[in-house]
Amino acid sequence: GLYAQICAACHGADGNLVADKKLSTLHERHDLASTIAYLRNPKPPMPKLFPDILSEQDLRDIGEYLFSNLQEK
Repeated sequence: GLYAQICAACHGADGNLVADKKLSTLHERHDLASTIAYLRNPKPPMPKLFPDILSEQDLRDIGEYLFSNLQEK
């Protein structure tokens, strides 16, 4: 999927490679809408991938993946 292709290189397969930005606990800090907004215009060192590499639908798909597949239970 898109996460494996685009995000995992920096964030890791489980989303926890960046210590202070663990994606498995993202739902404790942000909701889906604010996550998608961040993906649209991230702060460095995260690269800005929208709209050149990722479409609006891609951002939604990645956001939904983060919330449904990477959350710590």
